[in-house]
Amino acid sequence: IESEFILGDASAMKPRPKDVQNVSAFFCDPPYGLDLIAPCLKSLLDQDWLAKDAIGVLEAEKNWHVQIPSAFEILSEKIYGDTKVIFISL
Repeated sequence: IESEFILGDASAMKPRPKDVQNVSAFFCDPPYGLDLIAPCLKSLLDQDWLAKDAIGVLEAEKNWHVQIPSAFEILSEKIYGDTKVIFISL
């Protein structure tokens, strides 16, 4: 299994280079209270970073109302203390 970490603003991704494979799993944990999850997911979609059946784990504050692009399906949501963890698939 190969992994790569990209440091940068996930809500403004550059297009995926053609020599880089689409990602099949990703984790999104932006700062709480800034409503950045939906823009990050949209950027990943728009810039062709995600594989057809990609799985994602989102982390947000526990009272965050899940608003994500319609291309994603919510698999489950769990609350741990003040944190909400949402599992999604493409």
